[in-house]
Amino acid sequence: MTSPVFVTFTDLAGSSIRISSQASISMLTPVTTGLPASIAAATVITFDGGGSVVVQGSVTTTATALGVTSPTGPGVLCNTPQGTVALSAYGTDAASTADTWYWSEGYNPAERLVTNILMLNGTTVGTDKAIYAVWNSAGTPVGWTALAGVLCATGDIFQGIAAVTPFTLPAGQIWSGFVVNGTNTAHQTIATATYPNYTGTTAGTFGAAVPSITPTTTTTAGVGPFWRMS
Repeated sequence: MTSPVFVTFTDLAGSSIRISSQASISMLTPVTTGLPASIAAATVITFDGGGSVVVQGSVTTTATALGVTSPTGPGVLCNTPQGTVALSAYGTDAASTADTWYWSEGYNPAERLVTNILMLNGTTVGTDKAIYAVWNSAGTPVGWTALAGVLCATGDIFQGIAAVTPFTLPAGQIWSGFVVNGTNTAHQTIATATYPNYTGTTAGTFGAAVPSITPTTTTTAGVGPFWRMS
């Protein structure tokens, strides 16, 4: 099947859709999510802002029919180069304060679908539970793990927790981090002399809705986690 060409339409209110130009097949993809959708027996596509596009004929299709899939990106995404030293010596062990979100910067080169978030535990882990989250460049949460938390199980590993719902990660600058419900678990954190990723903290409440963060342009030692996504 020939790869389709996508055309983006945007109305005056800023609502956008993409439509495939492939012969006799069209696809609607909300730009805000990047996930494929379909239009069944449609004659008019209506934008959120009230504008519309007339469709000639009936259109019913899926991503599979088009030969495309949800965006996955190139393998595992990391916020720092990894594999140069043992994980136990990768960063600075730092215990965390309960109800404080600790986060660090990363860069996503291409839109992708994320199902798991991973954080690098410190050498000593206790009985604390953790919640992981991801924010876009503006500091708005786009994905997170179960708000009940998951036990920080093993030291010096990238512990992976599944997102509550798989989410589309936008391209560009992003942020990811964690919150714990106690002070018994350390995470490996970025030192200012190793990686230049910006870092920060945000007050929150364990188990409550993930708060927005205020992105920084500085690196504070012992704050920002090493993370991966897949």
